[in-house]
Amino acid sequence: MAIFKCKMCGGALEINHNETVAVCEYCGTKQTLPKSNDEVISNLFNRANNLRLKCEFDKAEQVYEKILEIDNTESEAHWGIVLCKYGIEYVEDPKTYTRIPTCHRTSYDSILAD
Repeated sequence: MAIFKCKMCGGALEINHNETVAVCEYCGTKQTLPKSNDEVISNLFNRANNLRLKCEFDKAEQVYEKILEIDNTESEAHWGIVLCKYGIEYVEDPKTYTRIPTCHRTSYDSILAD
């Protein structure tokens, strides 16, 4: 069983071999999962996600790029790069306790052009 970290809060997501979507037991977020079961790629995803959660977007983007060097079809790595490019952090709203995407970097380019 692979263990990935939640993209929103960093909590451990325990998943089975064939699952492509998981719900975080800590923040309740439903999210897609990387398709690879390779332990090296799983560890790289967790490292990149941890860096992104600490707002170290440039370092996280480098790790996502390493994942794409191994498997260029990994859509979660491409999405991670987009999150890093725009500096997206999911901040908890103190009133509703939901996670709100917050942009730390701005760009005049459309996200759809990426």
